[in-house]
Amino acid sequence: MKSAPGVRKRRRLLDIDLIVDSAIALMDETGTITMADLANRLGSSPAAIYRHVDGRNEILILIRNRVLEPVGAAVNPAAPWTEQIAAWLRSLREHLGRHPRLVPLLTAQHVTSTTELVGYARVIDVLGAAGFPDSELILWTSVLDEFAIGSALDLSAPDEVWQTDDSTPAPLIAALQAAPKGRARVDAAFELGVQALIAGMEKRLQEVTKGR
Repeated sequence: MKSAPGVRKRRRLLDIDLIVDSAIALMDETGTITMADLANRLGSSPAAIYRHVDGRNEILILIRNRVLEPVGAAVNPAAPWTEQIAAWLRSLREHLGRHPRLVPLLTAQHVTSTTELVGYARVIDVLGAAGFPDSELILWTSVLDEFAIGSALDLSAPDEVWQTDDSTPAPLIAALQAAPKGRARVDAAFELGVQALIAGMEKRLQEVTKGR
C-alpha cells in the first residue's frame, strides 16, 4: 500500500539494543558486518547509527558484551576450582556455539570488551587461588579459551565430518563406526576434552606444589 501524497514514511527509531540485535542477526547470516549493510537492515542510514555508536569496532565490542555476558553466571564461586573451570568452559562453548560466525571477528580484534576482561579475570582468580604460578595464569587461560572456541566451532560442523569411500583407511572407518554420531559425537568429544584438560591441570598443580 502506497503512502498518501505528501506523507513521508517514518524511519525506524534507533537505540543501542536495536542496533546490537540487528548487528548480531546480520553477523549470523553473513559472517560480516558493514555499516552500510547494517543501516539497510535497520531501514536507516549509517549517519543515524553513528549518532549512537562510534563505528564498527564499538558495535563488535557491544556484540561481544551481549553474547558473552551470561557466561560467568554459570560458574558457582563456592565450588572447587575444577568445577568452576569446567562450568566456564561449558558456558563459553554454549554461547559462542550459538553464534559461530562471531569467532573469526573475535580473534581479529583486541579484547577490550569489559564483559570479556572481567570474565578472564575471574578465570585467572580461580586458577591463582588454586595454586597455579603467576607465570602460567595467562597460559592456562589461553589453553582453556582456545579449547572452548574450537569446541564451539565444532557445534556447527556437519553431522558427518569425515567423508569415506572405498579408499578410506580401515582404521578410520572402524573408529568412525565405533564413535557416537552427529551432535552426540560433538558433545562427547567436548566432555572428554574437559576431563583431559582438568586432569592435566591437576597433575601440573601437583608438580608445581612439590617444587615449592
